[in-house]
Amino acid sequence: MLFRSGKTTYNLLNGSYDFGVAKLIGGINQVKVKADGAAADVKANEYNIGVDVPLGGALEAGFGLARSKTESAGVDLTKTTGFSAGLKYALSKRTFTYLAFNRTKAELVGTGLEAKNTLYAVGVQHNF
Repeated sequence: MLFRSGKTTYNLLNGSYDFGVAKLIGGINQVKVKADGAAADVKANEYNIGVDVPLGGALEAGFGLARSKTESAGVDLTKTTGFSAGLKYALSKRTFTYLAFNRTKAELVGTGLEAKNTLYAVGVQHNF
């Protein structure tokens, strides 16, 4: 959403809890945009949920799901859903390697138009 002027309000709540055998992660977000001169506000409702699971030793797996829906004047505009999965292997206290997969689908409601995106990632991260 691109507007030249107006007001944008974010309400965001994220959290996680480590059960020992797995860490549950989740969040909700609502974004409201009131553009100057616009007839109605545009609102996005979003949520995400995920889990990180230690697989023994230095290996960890993570899975996540996210969803977003935008609307204006009670009419749905877009719907987006994404799924991700990844593996992380610790090489040391500050360095790890990772493999990741992400699949996202976005659609313009009522038009039949949709876009799908698939991403793969492989890398090494070192924290200084």
